[in-house]
Amino acid sequence: MSLAAVPPLSAVPEPSPLGLVVFVEVDEALAGRSGTTVVELAELLREFAQELLPTAETSAAIALRSPSHAGAQLRAVKAAIEEPAPGFHLDHAARTAVVDGRPVALTHREFELLAYLIENRRRAVTRSELIDEVWPLATRAGTRTVDVHIRRLRVKLGPHGRRIRTLRGHGYRLD
Repeated sequence: MSLAAVPPLSAVPEPSPLGLVVFVEVDEALAGRSGTTVVELAELLREFAQELLPTAETSAAIALRSPSHAGAQLRAVKAAIEEPAPGFHLDHAARTAVVDGRPVALTHREFELLAYLIENRRRAVTRSELIDEVWPLATRAGTRTVDVHIRRLRVKLGPHGRRIRTLRGHGYRLD
């Protein structure tokens, strides 16, 4: 092989970083009795990963969930590892939205609605889907109820509320 056939270093692509997510479900009461907090557990897992791959950049994320929510484990993990929505994010522990660094109090339904929109960011969701996913089965919520809650969310999110797009005749999308 001649030197002319060797690509210059700038032409060799950098390897893409890979991520690894480890989901560990911890019983809070059991962890408390053992004297280990969830934060300490996350830090121990991060340190272990650092020992295995000393040159790798490691971080730890903690996702707290209510044990009564079916499917909340997966949603909590997705929320912890996804890039946050610029300008605002949900603080699941405090059940508030943090807008431009300041907590904003949300009602239970507003919180659940925003959480669902964030989980499905950049995807069109119908009003019926929002009713099915955010309102309890016993509640007789109509599509206007969704519209009213979206309007309230937009107000509470300030300038970031414009990122909740209305899709006429369909529903909403968070950009």
